[in-house]
Amino acid sequence: MILIALALGSTNRIIRLTAIPLLEGERDTARLFSLPPFIVIVTAATALDRVLKQSVTASWHRLLAIVALGFASLDIAANIRVWRVAVSSGLFGSAPFTPGLGAVIERADPVYAK
Repeated sequence: MILIALALGSTNRIIRLTAIPLLEGERDTARLFSLPPFIVIVTAATALDRVLKQSVTASWHRLLAIVALGFASLDIAANIRVWRVAVSSGLFGSAPFTPGLGAVIERADPVYAK
């Protein structure tokens, strides 16, 4: 949960502004970041099913859910704006494509060849 919270867009901006070298670096890699959300989604679906089965829901639960949905929507909207093709294509320069350089067989590693 801490990794997820630190990798969210809003929280990550605050952490990067602190200018602490170890915290200022890149976000978690996709491999480390994909398992916790999956567990959270499964847990949330189970909890939501249990809540929906109950007939009475407190109004503060509904308000909390709406606020959480609002924050999630703002974060997703910010990511959609930043990662549009028109915006992100300008961030990365164009590079020539050489198929031979991308092949693993073309770049043998002498240490592992023995």
